[in-house]
Amino acid sequence: NGFLEAAKVKQKYKKPQITVYNVTSDNILAKYKQAIKDGAEVIVGPLLKNNIQILTGNILTVPTLALNHVVDIDKTNNLYQLGLSPEDEALEVVKRAWDDGHRSAMILVPDGSWGERILNTFSLQWKKLGGKLIEHIYGKNFEYSMRKKFRKFKKVDMVFMVAPQHARQFVPLIISKLGNKIPIYSISRVYSGTPNSELDKNLNGVLFVDMPWILKPDANAVKMQIALKQSQPKKIQKFNRLYALGVDAYNTSLKLRNLEQQWQGQTGQLNLDNNGIIHRKQMPWAHFVNGFPHLLDKTIITK
Repeated sequence: NGFLEAAKVKQKYKKPQITVYNVTSDNILAKYKQAIKDGAEVIVGPLLKNNIQILTGNILTVPTLALNHVVDIDKTNNLYQLGLSPEDEALEVVKRAWDDGHRSAMILVPDGSWGERILNTFSLQWKKLGGKLIEHIYGKNFEYSMRKKFRKFKKVDMVFMVAPQHARQFVPLIISKLGNKIPIYSISRVYSGTPNSELDKNLNGVLFVDMPWILKPDANAVKMQIALKQSQPKKIQKFNRLYALGVDAYNTSLKLRNLEQQWQGQTGQLNLDNNGIIHRKQMPWAHFVNGFPHLLDKTIITK
């Protein structure tokens, strides 16, 4: 995985001994204690939120880097959380759209708690800046709402579309109702991570935020991606972003005892807050042209 691949890259830090423990919700505490007994100085994981919640009710004796975000818990000493939070990307969309000069938004999100989280994050920050949320629509009601509330949508000057399963069907409908002068913003889930012009031709013009590993890989990232494509071609295509998380987890684990407030990672600029949660910021942007993602300059104005 990305964690182990990153360990092969030369670092200024001494390479640590890595021991892997397979955990479940039934044995997470036992495995954690076993790792401590075996001499672990830093623990990376778990990945699943329910396992992280189990750990938070216990005293953690060494720095522990969980690979997900569980925000509705009390601060736990020695616990840090690094993940691919869609809320971080939603905040990037707010910043980008606002800097581009937009003030009246419509947001399209899928049904369920995942969509609710993104909606709440975007709405809170957008309104905090002084923006207006003209309408929010859940996926199953999208086509109906576009037909019935068309006049209301004429007040919109940007669309935030979070529809991983239906984006390619929704974009043409949005354009047919609002025209192609209203920009459509999205998050990384709109893009598979692998260029495919036939699959993504309906996404032309959509702006989206994604991690450097996908849009702007540095020399180390390219080297690791080549190695992973040779050793695990199917997995790297399916779990590309999780490999990047693994790389950041490894590099962060090396300095977990003396973390800075911010540092550059493969998933974005990483920023540590007062609760031990590591957020991603200043991620690159791209837009689709002829079905292919093209990197955008930060100063682009979409109005």
